[in-house]
Amino acid sequence: MAAPVADLRLGLGGETDPQSSAGRAQALVDEGFGPGCSGTLVVLAQGENKASVRAAATDIAAQLKNLPEMSSASPAIPASSGDVAVIDVMPAGGPESEGTKSLLSEIREIRGDVEQRADTTLNVTGETAVNIDVADKLSAALPLYRLLVMGLALVLLVIVFRSIAVPLKAALDFMLSVGSSLGAVVAVLQWGWPPSATRRGGCPGLCSVWCPRWTSKANASPSCTPRLTGPSRSFLRSPRRWKPAAPSPWSDGACRTGTFPPVRPRSR
Repeated sequence: MAAPVADLRLGLGGETDPQSSAGRAQALVDEGFGPGCSGTLVVLAQGENKASVRAAATDIAAQLKNLPEMSSASPAIPASSGDVAVIDVMPAGGPESEGTKSLLSEIREIRGDVEQRADTTLNVTGETAVNIDVADKLSAALPLYRLLVMGLALVLLVIVFRSIAVPLKAALDFMLSVGSSLGAVVAVLQWGWPPSATRRGGCPGLCSVWCPRWTSKANASPSCTPRLTGPSRSFLRSPRRWKPAAPSPWSDGACRTGTFPPVRPRSR
């Protein structure tokens, strides 16, 4: 069950259902303009000298054409002030493909020489670049997060049971349960096994970056039953709302004026 975890790929973008209207529209856009139309990268050149910014933007645009994973790049578009220029880069693959990730890494590798020659600053931004960076950061912190949770649980169990065998067995069970859960998630949501279990029909995709953390909490907590912390939505939408009761004769106004209602004696 835990074997598919080796192919775990995390992302933030998500995929639409191919049978929905948004999915059909996305398929038409990919067919007409290429899959990279929805995942463009933005190269930003910034500096104090206008001529240096223009030269850096032209240089980086010429080098981008030699990258294998790039489909097209727009000419450098300078700002009205002249100290900033923008280049739109369309990758050959989609926003969540491995080719787009490698293209982002290659652009960041070649920008160092251009920055030194033109004395400018080059950055790569855009929604696609931000999603890739966030997913990489969270994926890199995932092993440390796992070790921290398991280590704290192990120390707590050692203190409580004053033994080593029971905490080690519990930690091993935790790791196996997390691995099996993530393996099932990868097999069903990422690989599409079986096709009837997902609406994508076996279309490969990425798992959400928050899925491993939810899986850890579900396996570590004794109960996953949600608790109601407020009124339900059906109650809020109901025409029969809660109405405040009539003011009591023993209210603050009566206390301030000193006029209290008479107290009737209890009948025996």
